[in-house]
Amino acid sequence: MTELEAFELIARQIHLDGVSSIQDGNPCSDTVSVLFYIENYLNDQGTPSAVVSALSDDLDKHNQECIEFNGGYGYEN
Repeated sequence: MTELEAFELIARQIHLDGVSSIQDGNPCSDTVSVLFYIENYLNDQGTPSAVVSALSDDLDKHNQECIEFNGGYGYEN
């Protein structure tokens, strides 16, 4: 397994954990932040990952929907 594949595997697990939280009705802004951190780290290293970017964008979108559904509860600027 390459280093990039390892980061993608970790990102997939983080994404699944975030989705589980959202399905329970709980926003997961911290989880989204971790995915963005991994994405930025890979970009800074010169090894961007379309997989990690897609997972970050997907979780961010669904997290925002969860926050809106809950009337803004759990959102921190």
